[in-house]
Amino acid sequence: RSSDLEGECCPVATFLANVGYFQPKSPLRLHSFLWLARTAMKPPFLDFERSRDYLLEAIKVDENSWEVWANLATISYLAGDISTGTEQLQRATALHKGPIDASDRRTTPYLQEGLEYSARQAGSHETGAKPR
Repeated sequence: RSSDLEGECCPVATFLANVGYFQPKSPLRLHSFLWLARTAMKPPFLDFERSRDYLLEAIKVDENSWEVWANLATISYLAGDISTGTEQLQRATALHKGPIDASDRRTTPYLQEGLEYSARQAGSHETGAKPR
């Protein structure tokens, strides 16, 4: 029963404040938005717009996160916006300080497919990550 837990736990907002979730550059907040974005883009949801929304929130936390930019690039590529996807992936690559492994399903679940789709749409182009 929830009444049994009231004496043992604190309100969620208090807990989140205590762990630093609401701090401007909170790593926990960034991780949460990245997790939500990656989850939204995977089955059964396949909700790329929601994923983009979470990634845009993540940018507010850390505009220098290569993971955020790489996943934004994925969504742009899959939406057919190759120019924006290429710019975003170049930024991710620069922040990562090297090529991004497009086959890393944990970090960038559909980057491989985004790169393959964009290559089919526009021909081969240099992006900073290579499909395997």
